[in-house]
Amino acid sequence: MLDNYPDNEILGTVIDSIQGELEKKAEKSEIPEVPVQDVQVNGTSVLHDGVANVPIISSTLGVAKANPAFGIYPDGSGSLKIVGQNANRAKIGTDTFHPVISSTQHLAAFYGLAKAAGADEKDSTLPVGQYTDTAKSAIKNMLGITQTLTVTVLTQDNITVTGQTVTIRAVDAIGPIFATAAYEGQSVSFAVPSGFAYYISVSDTLDYHFNPTTASGIITNTDVAVTL
Repeated sequence: MLDNYPDNEILGTVIDSIQGELEKKAEKSEIPEVPVQDVQVNGTSVLHDGVANVPIISSTLGVAKANPAFGIYPDGSGSLKIVGQNANRAKIGTDTFHPVISSTQHLAAFYGLAKAAGADEKDSTLPVGQYTDTAKSAIKNMLGITQTLTVTVLTQDNITVTGQTVTIRAVDAIGPIFATAAYEGQSVSFAVPSGFAYYISVSDTLDYHFNPTTASGIITNTDVAVTL
């Protein structure tokens, strides 16, 4: 096509010049290949002898490795999930890795209270979720929860008993007085701790209407009614 123009030699020279400049610029713009110099995790090199050994997670960043024994496991999709505390771990009460979850929180609460009250249930032979009377009593005492001891006084000839004093002692007839109450024809009740060993007596000013009697026993996690 250039042959049709008289100045084609000049135009060809210009084109050659432009192409030459473009090639030079292209050569200068090429980015040389540079090999990887280092591989770092959190600013620390993990490259050794040309091999990048990325560590598992520790006190520094790395690739996480999950151990279900410590309460975390991989779900197979790249996520980590928490392993909750099971019933037996709640009973033993020494687990420091697995969190308490909704399905075992009642067990953890009871066994924890029992341990705090000095009645650790970890060696109990009862199935998990069944509790010894010792533990229940210890928890009630620690929390100040009481049972009711109700005393009714009758006479031999069924007259109404009034003006008498009911005395509750600890253990026996010479034990310390726990409580007293006036008896005026109605049963009287006392709040006593579970596990309490009681001895009950009533004053005797009813002459032949009433033969003095006593009663004793132990409060074991239930209310007690006693008739004298």
